[in-house]
Amino acid sequence: MRRSKRFLVGAALTLAAALSVGLWLLLGETNVDRDEGDYRQRMHAIWSAPAPGDPDTDSVPLDIDSGLLRFFFINELEAEVPYLVAFPAGGATRAPALLLLPGGGYSFRSERLDGLTIAAWFAERGIASFVLNYRVDPYRYPVPLRDAERAMRWLRAHAAELGIDPRRVGVLGSSAGGHLAALLATGDGAGDPLSPDPIERQSSKPDLLILSQAVISLERFVHEGSKRRLLGNSPAPELARSLSAELRVGPSTPKAFVWTTKTDEFVDYRNSELFAEALAKHGVDHELHVFPEGPHGRGLSRAETYERQWPHLCLAWLERQGFRPETPN
Repeated sequence: MRRSKRFLVGAALTLAAALSVGLWLLLGETNVDRDEGDYRQRMHAIWSAPAPGDPDTDSVPLDIDSGLLRFFFINELEAEVPYLVAFPAGGATRAPALLLLPGGGYSFRSERLDGLTIAAWFAERGIASFVLNYRVDPYRYPVPLRDAERAMRWLRAHAAELGIDPRRVGVLGSSAGGHLAALLATGDGAGDPLSPDPIERQSSKPDLLILSQAVISLERFVHEGSKRRLLGNSPAPELARSLSAELRVGPSTPKAFVWTTKTDEFVDYRNSELFAEALAKHGVDHELHVFPEGPHGRGLSRAETYERQWPHLCLAWLERQGFRPETPN
């Protein structure tokens, strides 16, 4: 009996130690020290006045894959959200650019894995990248989309000083950020030519679309945490349908690169297939990769057998779309 108790105690201590080490590694890999290096110098506010939109006063229940994880992704600059973090393409005069929308189930933003590391990787290869810290729970639709639209307009309005080509600005979204990117790409995007704000005169429609393990549908194969935090506890069915990205695709949807894995433990891979089917139906050029295995939300996926291919496949696709930097003569 005593041996059994000692064994159970030892097993519990071993498990607790393993969980502690795992949590320590997770936090080190995901959390961002915003006082480290030049992070604050890279920040750009996208609204010239307080950002429009108010938080929802009704809270939604916690869930494991979105709600609880938010406590591990702490952003001490939350009061300054939304803002962009810039990664210029060195040496380019009119570089192509990407707007990055990190995932996090509309509950938090996986800024390092889905944003900063990917942005740095593309910037090193001549594609300027800008990570958007957009507003999430308790903010509901349309607030995150308004932030994404504003960010795209802001990039085009400041293209000259940023050294980017305003006609080559794409969007890359991961997980719930992929849903946001798909909404951005399937919207009208027209600017207001009569607006006194020159930023609002710009188009918010991206020139191309990249989706990484994206949430797509709010009706089929649904990631309930993302839906709940975007729309609240009891959204109208017609609202959920109108924000199911596969139903918004049309001939004007930009070219797309879509990838996922069949063993994604959070977002059903069939979301990506739904979107690809809609693109094909409307004659939109696209590339789809469904890898046989791989976990969710691993950024550049350097340690994964199959999904580590995605950045290189995506870069090759971008180059075929003319997303190459222009250098001085």
